Amino acid sequence: KNQKTVWFNSRFYRANLLWDQGTMRFRDIHLFDESVASDYLTKRGTSNQCHYYTLPVVDGFVWSSLQTVAGLRLKSVGGLEIKGGDPTVDDHTDGELTVRWPIHSPEGEIVITFNETSVSVSAEGGMKDNWFLELSSDKKASLPFRKIDRQKLSCTYKDASYAISAIRGAFTNEPGFGLRIIPEDNRIVLDFSSRLSL
Repeated sequence: KNQKTVWFNSRFYRANLLWDQGTMRFRDIHLFDESVASDYLTKRGTSNQCHYYTLPVVDGFVWSSLQTVAGLRLKSVGGLEIKGGDPTVDDHTDGELTVRWPIHSPEGEIVITFNETSVSVSAEGGMKDNWFLELSSDKKASLPFRKIDRQKLSCTYKDASYAISAIRGAFTNEPGFGLRIIPEDNRIVLDFSSRLSL
C-alpha cells in the first residue's frame, strides 16, 4: 500500500512514524510511567479480555474514525500537508534514531531525532520557517489535553496527570484546528521525561 513505518522505544516513551501516500505523520506517541498502576495490580481480571494502558500524547488508533485518520501531521504555513519521498533511518548512534525525509515543494528535508528523553524535529532547505505540526483526530475522540500553555501540554488520562514540555517551539490551541506545535528557530524539541506537575 506504499506505506512505511518506524518505531522508537525508550524507558520514557514510544513513538511511531507512518509514511502513507507521500505524507508522514506521528501515528503514536505514548509515555511510560511506572507510578501509574495497572487495573490488575490489586484486583484480578474477571473477563476474557485484559486492557493495558500507557499515557497518550498521540493515539492514531483510538482517536481515528472512518472519516478522520488521527495523527500529528507536518503542514506548511499555508495549511497544506507536506509531501515527500522515501525516508532514510539511521540507528548507528547508541540510544538514538535519526530519520531524514526528503520533501518535494519546496525542496528540503525534515530531520527527526529520537533519544531516550525527547524528540527533535527540524527542517532544512526551502522548508525553513515554513512548517508546523498539527493534530488531526475524530471530533468525538476523548483527548487527554486539559491545558495548553506555550511551553507545557498538561494532560489527564484515567486519573493519571502528566505533562509534556516544549524545550524548543510552542504549543498553541488554534480555533477551528486544535493543537498545533510551532517551531522556534526552525526546530521543535519535546521532552517526554520530566513528568512536570500540573
